[in-house]
Amino acid sequence: MKEIKEYLIYNENADIIENNGNPIWYRLMEEKKIDELILLINNGMNVSKRNNNNDSWLLHCIKNDMPNYILILGLNKENKFWFSKNNNGESPFFNKNLSVDYAEIIGKKYWTEGHSWKHLTNEQNISTVDFYKNNDMIEVAKRLEYWKKISFRR
Repeated sequence: MKEIKEYLIYNENADIIENNGNPIWYRLMEEKKIDELILLINNGMNVSKRNNNNDSWLLHCIKNDMPNYILILGLNKENKFWFSKNNNGESPFFNKNLSVDYAEIIGKKYWTEGHSWKHLTNEQNISTVDFYKNNDMIEVAKRLEYWKKISFRR
């Protein structure tokens, strides 16, 4: 935390890039450094900057089991590609680590932005709702199905 505070004092930019070319927030999530993430977000860090694998804030939150409020803080500052696949083809909408709470948050965001649910299919042309049903993640499927059902753009 001390290093980040010092960096912010002497630099005008909260977008810290590490030697490997990745924004620092990737490592901070992996190390569960919540206070540091909050400090950087509150100082204008660009959460839309991606790592070499093009992991979004959402996907990295899922992978690292971040608290809901960290997910929301970042999603509120993300760009229109917040739900995009990474370079390995991993999609946050087709991730077996997706929690019910996360499904509610991203379902609501997807719905409020007016995206079409037809576009949420995987390589086998399976919908995100059916993906979670097929993987016995019924509560996650129910949350996403709710947002899909009330959508004007099915």
